[in-house]
Amino acid sequence: MSLDIGMLWSLGPRQSLTDQVREAAEFYLCKYGLQATECWLHPTVLAASGLDNVGAIHLHGSRTVARGELWIGVGQSVSVGQ
Repeated sequence: MSLDIGMLWSLGPRQSLTDQVREAAEFYLCKYGLQATECWLHPTVLAASGLDNVGAIHLHGSRTVARGELWIGVGQSVSVGQ
């Protein structure tokens, strides 16, 4: 699964990761009219959370995402050869 178009969201220290993913997903839905399905976080943030999903949003680790941010959007299937 990949994410062709998404939204960068800054994480804050006061809310739980679950609440922040939900807040980002709500903002994404209001702004783009689409329900987010995928979310990428720095692997250390993901490991510390112990989460695989937040509701219907699947969480992924990626070193290309800074520790204080998440990348959220709608996943796209990638075909071999594209």
